[in-house]
Amino acid sequence: MKKVITLLFVFMGLSIFSQTPESFRYQAVVRDVSGTLLNNQTVGLRISIMENSVSGPSVYTETFNLSTNDYGLANLSIGSGNVQSGVFASVDWGNTTHYIQVELDAAGGSNYQLVGTSQLLSVPYALYAKNVENDQVDDADNDPSNEIQTLSISGNDITISNGNTVVLPGATNSILNDLSDVNAIGPQTNDILMWNGTEWVVGDICSLFSFYYLDSDNDGFGDSESFIYACAAPNGYVSDSTDCIDDNPNAYPNATELCDNVDNNCDGQVDEGLIYNTYYLDADTDGYGDPNNSILSCSLPVGYVSDGTDCDDSDPAKYLDAPCDDGFFCTTGDQIDANCNCVGIPDDAACDDGNPNTDNICDPVNGCVFPCNMGAPCDDGDPCTENDTVVSGCACQGTPIIGC
Repeated sequence: MKKVITLLFVFMGLSIFSQTPESFRYQAVVRDVSGTLLNNQTVGLRISIMENSVSGPSVYTETFNLSTNDYGLANLSIGSGNVQSGVFASVDWGNTTHYIQVELDAAGGSNYQLVGTSQLLSVPYALYAKNVENDQVDDADNDPSNEIQTLSISGNDITISNGNTVVLPGATNSILNDLSDVNAIGPQTNDILMWNGTEWVVGDICSLFSFYYLDSDNDGFGDSESFIYACAAPNGYVSDSTDCIDDNPNAYPNATELCDNVDNNCDGQVDEGLIYNTYYLDADTDGYGDPNNSILSCSLPVGYVSDGTDCDDSDPAKYLDAPCDDGFFCTTGDQIDANCNCVGIPDDAACDDGNPNTDNICDPVNGCVFPCNMGAPCDDGDPCTENDTVVSGCACQGTPIIGC
């Protein structure tokens, strides 16, 4: 069962006089994801003070092993744990902002998981205020006594010594003189008193807090595995926890599906509903791909082309209809054919051996050839022969005339 820790700061009467402790009190309500309190359970906490930002450097880290009470509350004093790094007394509270990072091992060990990080707005700054014990406030009077003021309440009047008085608006429950006034309002376990602008009312402390989820890619959808429990959404957190990939701003519920091998719309499918085409590997980068090496893709991959007519993908000069030279003078328009051979258009007129008894032929494979024109009429030059024809060896031979 996944367990979470709610971030709840409780300001616990931190003195600003000479006995100021080098620590401040912190309470955390530990719940599981359904909101059920994990009461009377030993947990491990690692607390880090971050400087300048949520992701800033850690100036102090300590660990605690403690038990929650009957109400799931874990109580600790930050600055008094098992120091892992830094010096708590050296934290410069007055000159920069600080954040508290909480990590939890709900089993009480040291397998910590990040719970959340929140800005420290006031609690430890009482530590900074202890400088008044030596009148270190820069008011040029060197008098430590005038740094101490007293706050008092009488009826509707709240007064600060050496200062002014503020009158609270009168209404039911608007005046709290002592615990009997508090009891009259009827608080229950885990309730707190809240001023609603008109009167003091009782409210469930848990109603002040909500879950907020880290939105690393700023797409408006948060990571359900990285969250905090706070009164308001801290910077970088949102109330929506449905982001499926929180480091990709193009991936969130109902986003447009892109051809990027990513589940953009968070429906559990990748690149669905897109048009896929066949692309061919072009190893020799001649613009023509190997028809025997192809893939289906919704976009053109690097090293692939849409033309799959390359007959030799290891030779950039060989592809269908590429210009070439077959070495024969009797052919023209030489090109690579589908069998990756260089073939030209034959021109028989370019071949002539001067022998009337042979045929002049341009063979696209062998060039000019001159076969005998067997049986063709010819003239052997002998007046005593007739029916002269071409015979074997391309000779002209006639039939002798009797009595010639």
